[in-house]
Amino acid sequence: MRLAGTRAGRAVCALTVSVLVALSGVIGCAGKASSAHSATAVAGGSEFTPSTESAPAPAPAPAPPAAKPAHPSNPSSGRGRRNCADLARTVPCRVLFIGNSYTFVNQLPLMFKRLASSGHHRVRTGILASPGESLAQHVASPGTFQTIGSFAWNIVVLQERGEYPAVANYRESEMYPAARDLVRKVRATGARPLFFLTWAKQRGWPRYGLDYETMQADVDHAYEALGHQLHTAVAPVGPAWWTTLQRLHRVRLYLADGNHPSVEGTYLAACVFYTSIYGQSTEGLPYRAGLPRWRARTLQTIATAVVLGEPARWGRL
Repeated sequence: MRLAGTRAGRAVCALTVSVLVALSGVIGCAGKASSAHSATAVAGGSEFTPSTESAPAPAPAPAPPAAKPAHPSNPSSGRGRRNCADLARTVPCRVLFIGNSYTFVNQLPLMFKRLASSGHHRVRTGILASPGESLAQHVASPGTFQTIGSFAWNIVVLQERGEYPAVANYRESEMYPAARDLVRKVRATGARPLFFLTWAKQRGWPRYGLDYETMQADVDHAYEALGHQLHTAVAPVGPAWWTTLQRLHRVRLYLADGNHPSVEGTYLAACVFYTSIYGQSTEGLPYRAGLPRWRARTLQTIATAVVLGEPARWGRL
């Protein structure tokens, strides 16, 4: 269910996005939830109450598209503004994150910015995110396209609502059409789109007969198929989570709700984005988001191995 008041708040924030980015380098655009059980995002997610997002029941599902085994290694479109990896160290890379609570909890854009800074890269980030927001809802908001076009973004990150990629009907009726519209708009401005391949819920989605492993496989399939079709790079955060959970028995990637990320989960996501955007290992970077050195180093190693281990699968910016 769409939370009351979020769209109005985002519209106001969209009008001032350029000024905020220019002044601070990090901006947050999100509305306040109307329920005590809902998430609240302020200034890029500095205030958060765990929530459980749910989705309406879909109609009977059509046959899902078949994902091709390999992502094109040389996408033919979207070559506008320079990729962050090609910029001089003195030139800031501008990254806009479009998503929902998966993006604003623990301030993923800010964490990515600090990680990049520790690797001697200048970054300015923006965020458009409200609790439970889908890509289709972003498309329906005039403020979304105004924000995309109002500043010289190098990369625009696109994150779908967590459950939608796991069910064929949501993919066909919600995710894919909205993603195509957003990718087209992003490229028209000269920016480069990057899909945020998210993680499955800790207990899967029992309502649709999905355990964690099955749900993650379906989410992977959805983003990879879309990335291949649109020649768009994918940041494999979900696969990095899966690898981490297989290797580490005491890692805590989820909050207590089994849905949203802990600080460790967000840090792992930031590491994936760093390697996806810059094509460089995060191993040894000094920024640790308050995590113990050994834990941060382990997450850095896993993120680097997942992204650089299968470059053809995830594509390139």
